[in-house]
Amino acid sequence: MEVKMKDKAITEIQTKMAHVLNNEQLDMLQKVMVGVLQSVELIQSSCENTQEISNNGLLKAFLSAKRIEGCSEKSLKYYETTIEAMLGKVNLTVREISTDSLRGYLADYQLERGSSKVTIDNMRRIFSSFFGWLEDEDYILKSPVRRIHKIKTDKPIKETFSDESLELLRDACDEIRDLAMIDLSNTERKELIILKTKKVPLFDKQVIRQFGSRSATLFAILSAVLIFVDIPVNLRLIAGGVVLLVLVAIYFLTWHRANTLNDISISIGATTVQIKSGDLFKQDGLKAIAFNEYFDTQVDDVIIAKRSLNGQVIEKYFPDIQGLDKQIESDKSLEKGLIEEMNREVGKKKRYKLGSFLS
Repeated sequence: MEVKMKDKAITEIQTKMAHVLNNEQLDMLQKVMVGVLQSVELIQSSCENTQEISNNGLLKAFLSAKRIEGCSEKSLKYYETTIEAMLGKVNLTVREISTDSLRGYLADYQLERGSSKVTIDNMRRIFSSFFGWLEDEDYILKSPVRRIHKIKTDKPIKETFSDESLELLRDACDEIRDLAMIDLSNTERKELIILKTKKVPLFDKQVIRQFGSRSATLFAILSAVLIFVDIPVNLRLIAGGVVLLVLVAIYFLTWHRANTLNDISISIGATTVQIKSGDLFKQDGLKAIAFNEYFDTQVDDVIIAKRSLNGQVIEKYFPDIQGLDKQIESDKSLEKGLIEEMNREVGKKKRYKLGSFLS
């Protein structure tokens, strides 16, 4: 018990001196204090509520900082409940919490509740944010979450549609547009010109294929011309050289176009689909943005990633999240797609069938 008290005292002194000493000096300070305190007896004072007030005060300061950064109230509530549960379980001050304490808490939490790896990793990220902030603000010497690495989650492999399933989908289509979308989603990769951000190789298969098609057209025209025009013998070698140069020029022009291609159009039946490279938000016309099956609006890199298209749309065009939530709740078209209410730990509870949309 006394050894733990001495370690606690040393850690607290190091923390308070961290802003004026470098790492080498802090190590030297620790060695000196360990030597000095060997012959000293420490007695703990009785302050029952100090730990709780200290932890709660730091948590409130952290939440205030996050609020200023623009986190939504839903995210702040999730942070608060997650961190409060951990602090209450480990029953230590933030300065005493170690990596092993947090690992043990996460392991027990997963075992007791049967939580998924995704949930546990979300908790790890919240703890990392909290203790990282404490470290930045010099409340602790080093975040205990640093040595807890990202938890690997299993990525489910989605099954592709069988031919029978695709036929059922086609039969269910009432609009040509819907049929075009199904056919486009099933178009083989080799039938599309892929818009690449890196340079297309000189001997790319797609470039060679397009060159072959254009060369065949050129030779067909030359064959038709040569039926009526006889090239003198002394000019045939020159004519052959000219044709060769033209072929080389056609190949390099095809390759150059592949490297500068920004958009393509694909015709499927009576529908033309245009694929562009650029900023979606700067394009004209209506845009369909996908939500998950719960129509979550919490952009916090836990429920919705900030860099995702869904997250960017919400943050850029819906600053009033509560207003958006009310619109979702009151939408009559969306009510028709309601399947059930789920008992989720995070996010909204109502689950809608795939294809549901806001009117």
